[in-house]
Amino acid sequence: MGKLLIADDNPFIAAFLQDDLRLAQGTNGIDAAVELSSRANVGILYVTANPHQVTNPPAPVGAAWLSKPFTEPELMEALRVVEQITTTGQAPEPVSPKLRLIPRGVNL
Repeated sequence: MGKLLIADDNPFIAAFLQDDLRLAQGTNGIDAAVELSSRANVGILYVTANPHQVTNPPAPVGAAWLSKPFTEPELMEALRVVEQITTTGQAPEPVSPKLRLIPRGVNL
């Protein structure tokens, strides 16, 4: 199993899994994200090679997903976007083509 690296940069917490995480008892990364978001106001970025798992249907929590493979600068930019969404409720424009925002409703 990969290492879970957590950087605490108040008030934003970024977590990165070096390798894919295998969760017990039939749970998945979305389940873990739901549990984490129920305990703290954190930005959630999904990193996946299978975006359909996050988009169809849309994950109930989380700001965006980043497609694999990606570079370190792409990851850092994605984390900055998620941080901005988490702290301000607004995404910057434009965002990287590899980063997809998860729709959370429409402001009319």
